[in-house]
Amino acid sequence: MHEESFAELQRVREQRGAGPDILKLYGEAYERGGFQGYRELDLKRSIESWDGWHLAAWDIGALAARLGHVDLAFDWLDRAVEARSGMIVWLPTAREYGKLRHHPRYQAALRRIAAPLKETGS
Repeated sequence: MHEESFAELQRVREQRGAGPDILKLYGEAYERGGFQGYRELDLKRSIESWDGWHLAAWDIGALAARLGHVDLAFDWLDRAVEARSGMIVWLPTAREYGKLRHHPRYQAALRRIAAPLKETGS
């Protein structure tokens, strides 16, 4: 089933305009490390191509959290909070951050998100 899933991911990536070099790069990452390797490459490329968009900061943080890169996940979550990304309202229910809910930086992020709401009386 993994091979079929990987093939489907590659088809989607190709339909979105990825050329043969990129498909080969992801193929090699998958061969070396399975889906973990594939996602690690996706994380690396997402960071390298980040253009400052707040939604991408959230996505990068979520991907880092899924991969177990705790500090990196919080660094990108902080960027999303600073950019006032609309996605931050989902932090309490975001599965990607589920394993990190006990972390002090998670609690600090929740406080930062709630602070503007308290100021406006919402």
